[in-house]
This record gives sequence, structure tokens and C-alpha cells, in this order.
Amino acid sequence: MLSGPWATEAEIRRFRGETTAAATLQHPNVVAIHEVGVHEGRHYFSMDYIAGQSLAEMIQRTPLPAGRAARYVKII
Repeated sequence: MLSGPWATEAEIRRFRGETTAAATLQHPNVVAIHEVGVHEGRHYFSMDYIAGQSLAEMIQRTPLPAGRAARYVKII
């Protein structure tokens, strides 16, 4: 969680709700979440490691060509 130990109860409930809901998803284009928990007071989730760059990193340097962007949107 971005706010870490300073998270409000509302932020913790939202984090737990969203990660628990995401953990139920099973789709080839969705990274699997395996565990949601608390360790030494810090809330966390564990997920598969996917090598490569993020979409944010990919488009930071230059916009994607329209066709490629459309394919990504269709997949997502």
C-alpha cells in the first residue's frame, strides 16, 4: 500500500477488497494474485512475476502506433 503504516481504516478496507476481488480473476491477460495479507503491520499482496516493461514505461518514450494501441485495448 502506498500509504503503508499510515493507511486509514478506509484505505485498508479498500485495499483488501480490491486485492481479494482481483485474486478471484482467472484470465490469460490478468496477472494472478496468490496471497493477500499483513506482515509486520504492512498490508501486501503477492502475484506472479512478469518479465518486461509496463505499458506506462512503453508509452512514456513515444506514443504507440494506432493499430498496436487498438490491439492492446481489444485485449484489455
